[in-house]
Parts: sequence; structure tokens; C-alpha cells
Amino acid sequence: MKKLFLIFCFFSFGFLSFAQRVVSPVEGVFSNRQCLVLNLGIDEEAFYTYGETDPLESGFAYDGPVEIEADNRVSLKIAVVTEKSVENYEVKYTVLPSENPFEAGSSEFNFIEEINSKKILVCTGTSSIEIPEKLKFSLGFGEKPFINGTSLSVSPENTLFRYIPCVVTDGKNQWRFVINLKGDYAGAFAKNTEVPFEISDWYTFKFTGKNLIWCIDDGFWSASTEPVFVDRKTAHIVKWQNVAYAEGNFVETFILPPKPKINLTYVERCAVFNLDGDSRYKMSAVTPEEKNPRKQNSGVFTKLVFDAFEGDSISGDADFAVFCDGVYQGCLTKSYEVDKQPPLPPVYVSNEEGFYSRTDVDLKIQAEDGAEVFYAMAGPVELDDGTYSENSDFVKNVMAVNFKPYDSSEIKLLAGKKSAVFYKVESYAVDKAGNKSDIAEYKIIIDEYNYFIDFGTAYENPDGSRSRPFNTLQQILDVAANYDFTHFFVIGTIVFDKGCTELTSNCAFTGSTKAKIIFEPESSLLVKNCSLEVNNCYIEKIYLEDQKSDSRMFVAENAALTFNDCDIFARFSEDGTVFNSENSALKISNGGITVQTPGYGCGIFAALSMFSALDTKFSTISETAVNLSLSESSLELRNSVCKVSCVRGRIIESTNSNLKMTGNSFDGDFTENKKSIKALWKDDKSLIIENSDNIEIGF
Repeated sequence: MKKLFLIFCFFSFGFLSFAQRVVSPVEGVFSNRQCLVLNLGIDEEAFYTYGETDPLESGFAYDGPVEIEADNRVSLKIAVVTEKSVENYEVKYTVLPSENPFEAGSSEFNFIEEINSKKILVCTGTSSIEIPEKLKFSLGFGEKPFINGTSLSVSPENTLFRYIPCVVTDGKNQWRFVINLKGDYAGAFAKNTEVPFEISDWYTFKFTGKNLIWCIDDGFWSASTEPVFVDRKTAHIVKWQNVAYAEGNFVETFILPPKPKINLTYVERCAVFNLDGDSRYKMSAVTPEEKNPRKQNSGVFTKLVFDAFEGDSISGDADFAVFCDGVYQGCLTKSYEVDKQPPLPPVYVSNEEGFYSRTDVDLKIQAEDGAEVFYAMAGPVELDDGTYSENSDFVKNVMAVNFKPYDSSEIKLLAGKKSAVFYKVESYAVDKAGNKSDIAEYKIIIDEYNYFIDFGTAYENPDGSRSRPFNTLQQILDVAANYDFTHFFVIGTIVFDKGCTELTSNCAFTGSTKAKIIFEPESSLLVKNCSLEVNNCYIEKIYLEDQKSDSRMFVAENAALTFNDCDIFARFSEDGTVFNSENSALKISNGGITVQTPGYGCGIFAALSMFSALDTKFSTISETAVNLSLSESSLELRNSVCKVSCVRGRIIESTNSNLKMTGNSFDGDFTENKKSIKALWKDDKSLIIENSDNIEIGF
């Protein structure tokens, strides 16, 4: 059974546009059942079905807006019939009913319940529709902007009759319904003057009286019923009297004023139509099918007002039937536009996709035809690294100010000279009616320096971005070779393969919570003529039985190495040293170095180098163990714990070096009693500059 809605269309109050035959439903996915609303002419009928059958064979007759009682996928077929033609339409859409997502009793809950039950909401010049602020709505057909919920109302003088589709959304669900806008400004209802003639198209006069003769102005009296042309540039007097012409007969008259004009003005963004002519003229808005109404059957006006909701736009040719003392004269047409709908936000066209770019960015801004674009830009803002996400507080808090017109040229966003840089571009569009769109944002980090690494991924085209991290050592080396400085963020594990890997460009590696750097047994890293910084990583050199390991792990030549918050564990098959430093600088803080080997083990060997350690634990476990071995170097050791577990060994061996040692613990764990071994051995050329608050155990 079909469910009819009692919607009475008072055409006397307005004008109905036929631009969109099927007002509802349309294609899409909605959370509520849809109703069928059609724009039909006076002589048109419609039939519909939402099954597979032909609507002309077994469909429902359309008597007015009606609910389509169907869910899921719906195929609605419609046939509009006149005496001469049949128009067929098919609309496919989907209804996925869902529970009202809002709290019971809230304004949002009540509004969704109302549109679920009514499907059509009526609005007049003296009433409004309240869309809650937490919902966004869009009016009209096609791609339209969504606007924050507000009160929808029109001028009290509005005479326009329309059906307006509206979609509201909570960001997840969409509900579509129809607004019936009615003009309730009635106008005057003057009595029709009885005259024995008709006027059509302003210029065609036809006498219809019986037993009467007539003349226009001072012309000859006639009884003809043939149409005649009347010039309406000036006023004319129509006279008629009894056919039995005699002196003293009563002669009736009707003055035809000159043809008026329709003046259109815009008052408070409403289209206001006024008749410019004789005060006896009145008008009413008509549908295209009513262009020749012979009688004044409705309210007439000296002024008509067409208004639209905020967020809506209407335009077209308005037709007005004009009456003089209730006698139809003809129709006047006036083009109009009431535009209260903001344009869609601008769209950015960039040569780079996503939030990160490795090179300069070329950016263009596009908007709807006829809209002017204004934009503002923040940046370049220098960044410490590339770990900022698109939704980070930092990105949100950067503001673009000082909007200026956009001239359609490319906007160049340049990479930073010394660091990654962030740009934010904001823009809005203004249409010819002055409506302003929402602001559209474009955000990007241009970063030639920061790359992400995760050997556990398998992307086909990794670019080192957060979304497509590098996954091989060669990718790291290739990028590092192209820049003066590169910062790598380690998400998973880096593996140094067999052989000596040479690093000759400045690099930094910063690890996540579980980041690892693994050296295979026969592998090492040579840092030469550059700097290396490693932060927050677990670093391990593995050794399995029956495998021979390289006796070195890190080799520094004319380099600067810094390790922060790193734990380093190295196990060698025979002899081994974790760091071999020559003519270099090495700094370690808040970490640890553990060496395990059956022969000679050393944590750090420094020649012609500077070495400093703060809050670091050194442990060497081997037959002959040394934590630190220095030759013609300088040492600064503070607040650190140093231990050797061995047959023989020392904490520090110094040859021709300068030493500063404060607040450290030196622990010797010997398998044999070695009372003659000291924690520190130095030659005569070595100089102890500081030696305070150090504790020795086991020596």
C-alpha cells in the first residue's frame, strides 16, 4: 500500500520550476527511506513502480509525494504521460537503515526522527526549519557544498513555490529529504471586470460579445469577431454598445493602458519584481503551462518576491500573467537569479601527492567557473626532523594569514636549504554573488633530509616516506650519497650485510621504541670524512658458532661519531674492538657498550682522537679485556660504570693522552688474583687533568 503525504500545492502563491523532473529520489546511499516527488505539468500524469514491471502496465498512479517503502538496493521506474508523449525515468539508489546515532531527546535526534517520519518538511515565509549545528546540510542537486546546521528561512513576502532536496550528514550517515517551500503572501483578490472581448499576447484583440458592436478609439463601429492587432505602445479606448445603433445608446468603455514592463531589483538578496506601468495592472506568477490564463483565478500582486534559503541557489526565467482590472492581457518574462549558495571550496593541484615531498612543489588552485580565489600561505617553517604527522598539534597550530587574490599562476613551494620545511596554504572562493566558500587547506612537508627505514616492509617503490619506508641498505646509501646531510628514522631493523660498508656523507639515525641495527658476523661500518649520529637504537654484532667475524664493528677515519641512548652489544669469534677511531671525535651518552670475545676484547680504541662518555656503561668480557684504549688522544669520562671480566685486563690504557675522569666506577672481575693490575695504565707522556670521585673495585 502506498503512503500519501498531504501536501497541497498552492500555485496561486507562486511559481514552480520544472528544471528537475524527478526531485526525489536520486542516486546515492542514504540512511532513511526516500519519497517520490515529481514536477508535473497541468496535463501530465505519472506512474511508477519499484519492481521489475513496467509502470504503465502495473504501476502506481502518482497523486502527490509518496514514500517508497523499500530498503537496500532500489530501482525506481517512472513514466510521465501526456496525450502525445511518454517520458521514462529510472533512479537507482540504496537505503541502509540505521539507528539514530544521537542521544535521545537531543535536537539532532529529534530532527533525524522528524525527517525519518515525514520525509517532506514544509517551510513558509512565516516559519522556518531548524537544522541542528552538529549536522551539516547541502541543498539542491549535484555536487554542492555542505554547510553547518542553521535555521532555514525566507522573506515573509516570498511568493515562490518550490520543492528543494536536502541532504544532512553527521559525517558518517546521510539522510535525504525534501523541503516544500510555499509562498504564503496572498496578494489581492480583485473582482474580474466583465468585458466582451479577449486579449492574448498583449497585441491580439478579439471581440466576443453578442448583439453588440465595438470600436477602438475613434475607429469605425464593427460587429466582426476576427482578431485584430492593437499597438500597445500607447493607451487605447475600447467601446461597445447594442447592435441596434441609435442616437443616445449607452456606450461602455474600457481603457487599455500601454504595455508595462517588469522591473527587477534585489533587496536583501531577494529578487523583487515590480510592474512598471498603469496602476490598474496586477500580476501573478505562473507555470510555463499556464501562460495563457483567461481569468484571474488567484491572488495578484503589484510586487512579487522570490527568496531562497541560505545555502541554496535559484535562477531562470520567471513568467508573470498580467491583468488589468482583472482582464488578462498577456505574459511578461524576466530572468532572475537568487544565489545564496557558497561555491565549493577550492581544489589544489600539485605535482606531489601526499603530505611529504622530496623536491620543490608546484601548486595551483582551482575553483568553480566564475569564482574568485583568495589565498594565504604560511611557510617555509623550518623543522627539526620529518616526524611531524599531518594531524599533529604543530601542523594544526600553524596559521596562514593575509589573504590575497590568486592570479592562476603556479605557487612555488621550495625545499629548505638546511632542514625540512613545512608549508600550509589556505584558500577560499568567492562567487559573483559574493558568497564565500569554506576554507580549503593544503599542507606539505618538503624534506630532502629525513627518511624512514623499515626492513620488515616490502613496498615495490619505496621512497623513504613514512608511508613507503626504505627496506634495503642500498637504498639508504644511495640517498645518503646525494645530500650533505640525511636523517634516517628507524622503524624496525637495519641489517649491515657481509663486508665493510663505507659511509662518506653526514647522516643521523633515530630509532623508534624497538629500533635495531644488526651487524652480521663479517660486517663492519667505515665512517670516513663525515659525521654519524645514532639515537635510541639497540645495536648488535651477531656471531654464531662456526662463523668467523670481522674484528671491528665501527671504524672512524677523520669523522665525528655521536651515540645517544644506544645500547651496543658485540660478540666476536676471536679478537674484536667495537670502535676503532683515528683522527676522529667520538661521543657517547646514556648508553652502554658490551664486548664479548674469547681472545682480546676492547670497547674503544682511539688514536689521534677525542673521546667523551657520559652516563655510559662499559663492559668487556674476554681473556684480555680493555674498556678504553687511547693513543695520542683525549678522554673525558664522567658518571659512567666501567667493568672488565677477564683473566687480565684494565679499564683504561693511555699512551701520550690527556685524561679527565669524574664520578666513575671502575670494576675489575678477574678469574685469577691479579693484585698488581691497576684500573688505569698510562705512560709518562699521558696527563691526568681531572681525577675525582672515582671508585675502584677489584683492583
